[in-house]
Amino acid sequence: MATSQQRRFRFEGMAVAFVVVGLVVLLANSCFALDPQQSLGRYRLVCWDEDQGLPENYTSNISQTKDGFIWLAYDHGLIRFDGRNFATGEQLHTNIEAPGKVFGLVPGPGGELWIGSYKALYCRLANGEFQRFDGKDGLPDDYLNVLCLDREGTKRGIRERSGSDVSK
Repeated sequence: MATSQQRRFRFEGMAVAFVVVGLVVLLANSCFALDPQQSLGRYRLVCWDEDQGLPENYTSNISQTKDGFIWLAYDHGLIRFDGRNFATGEQLHTNIEAPGKVFGLVPGPGGELWIGSYKALYCRLANGEFQRFDGKDGLPDDYLNVLCLDREGTKRGIRERSGSDVSK
């Protein structure tokens, strides 16, 4: 049986791996957006951090939905970036209480965003409404930290902190 320190190390290692994978995917997608016929000198790099309104300079996950918003997972919840401004908490105008600590973000094919959090799975629908799924819906009372979707957009590969697969 793994000790709490081994589980924590495994969890932190997974978090670092997800950030790296997320950045690779984000960079790979942005590379396709550049015109290879243009000089890189024609583009500019913009850095967003706390000085520009980012609530925290650390994120564990990055995702973009079809409506153009960039979503970031951080220790105190969810951040939405519209290209100019960052929104958190009440600024997200959610119809339910916004998720607290966020561990996973996965965009769905219909414009929805699946959000793994502590003891709950959230879904931001394409119309902006949020839904929450938790123990009453058959999910474990644990951190839901790995989310994957199949090609049809069905939620699959939900994994809790202990490493147990809770996919249905």
